[in-house]
Amino acid sequence: MKNNLILSSFLNIITNIVNLIISFLISIIIYRIFTPLSIGELGLFNTLNTFFLFLAPLGVNIIGSKLIAKCETKQDLNQVFTKLITINFISTSFFSVIYFCVIIYLLPIENNYFYFIGLIPLFSNFMNVDWAIKGLLKFFGFNLRIILMKILFFIFLILLIRTENDFVTYLLLLSFLALINNLISFFHVLRYLSFDFNNFFVNFHEIFRPLAIIFITNLLSDLYLRLDIFSIQIFLSTYYLAIYYTSHRLITMIMAVLLSLTSVLLPFLSKIYSTKKLEINFLMTKITNLLLILIIPAFFGLIVISKDLIIFVFGENYIESINVFRVHAFLLFFKTFGDLFSFQLVISLDLEKILLKGRIFTLIISFLFYPIFTIFYGINGTAIVSVLIEFFIFYFIFKQIPIGIKPHIIKSTIKNIIGSVIIMVFVLLLIQLVQVNTYIRLILSLCAGSLIYFFSLLLTREKELIEFKNNIYHLLKGSKS
Repeated sequence: MKNNLILSSFLNIITNIVNLIISFLISIIIYRIFTPLSIGELGLFNTLNTFFLFLAPLGVNIIGSKLIAKCETKQDLNQVFTKLITINFISTSFFSVIYFCVIIYLLPIENNYFYFIGLIPLFSNFMNVDWAIKGLLKFFGFNLRIILMKILFFIFLILLIRTENDFVTYLLLLSFLALINNLISFFHVLRYLSFDFNNFFVNFHEIFRPLAIIFITNLLSDLYLRLDIFSIQIFLSTYYLAIYYTSHRLITMIMAVLLSLTSVLLPFLSKIYSTKKLEINFLMTKITNLLLILIIPAFFGLIVISKDLIIFVFGENYIESINVFRVHAFLLFFKTFGDLFSFQLVISLDLEKILLKGRIFTLIISFLFYPIFTIFYGINGTAIVSVLIEFFIFYFIFKQIPIGIKPHIIKSTIKNIIGSVIIMVFVLLLIQLVQVNTYIRLILSLCAGSLIYFFSLLLTREKELIEFKNNIYHLLKGSKS
């Protein structure tokens, strides 16, 4: 179990680092081809499409890996898989129809015909059974597919997207590669599972009840997650939406690497909770302290190099997003730990109702504060509200987690982190004074900052970092032999 978790986390980290690098390259290209107006339109397209993609599985994509991980026999696996994918197919079909109606009746279709393209990834999403692959703990093929699909997208992007007029082609490329990814995911899982409709309605309520709670939670969550975009579009303009979306896109790409450590936990925590509950506290403590080792320097480092990073990835046209990005940097703490406690842990412990309560309060706060802060403080105010909301949902749920499961922060780890971060920030500030090309300064900052931080942390003999490094080393050494 331990080796499998370490390997899964390591593979996930490598995957998301590669994903981050390719995403940077993709952003460098599209933000220099498309105007801010087109980027704003892209933000609206993604917001509407991901809203329905989030709701369409009816929570199967969230709770599915947990239910699969708990199955003890092959027959149970096949029957649970059949129930879940059937529910997913029906709900996805329903939401595809709703999406179509929204396009027809609510959007100015004479200008926004490209929204129909979003039906391709939406309807095919029922075939995305990555939740089953995670539940089976088959992470290697899953991570390899993500990398290959990203590389494939990058190649086609270079070949097909050349001018502003290729905007629709870009959306088609996104959608068809999503379709291909879903097909590969579906046929991949059929190597391990098969359909079994025997006893289909037996204990069906045991699956549907948590799905209903997760769906309502997702609906509320999806609404408050999109309110920032809609508030900017309603009260400001598409231009400011592009500036805000740029910052949010960048911090989301960076956060994906940090979430690598938490996103594989759900099936493992589910197995531990049903067999060895005492191990959860130990595991959560390890993950929490390891995340702090990564998040704290990432936060301060991004604050210092934010200007160079924005210019490097998006260009001079989006320099206004620097302050928004610095506010969004706080999401590294609240979104990452929010995923760890408010999602992975809560669902593993069958405490979905806590999550639902938190989402209700969060949605109320969002409706109250997003319009006010957006009107009076612009996109910076919108960013501040997004951070405060994530802090609230994290704090609300964390306070309700059973005391015996809550992790404890190791004081020596915090001291070592603070000392190493101070040295790193001092070096980064000195580099910022060097009058060289922006790109060279950014690369120098990233390399020097990372090396100095981790080297100084290793000199302090930081236990958590050394243990993680040794575990990876022995795991890779064992796999070679």
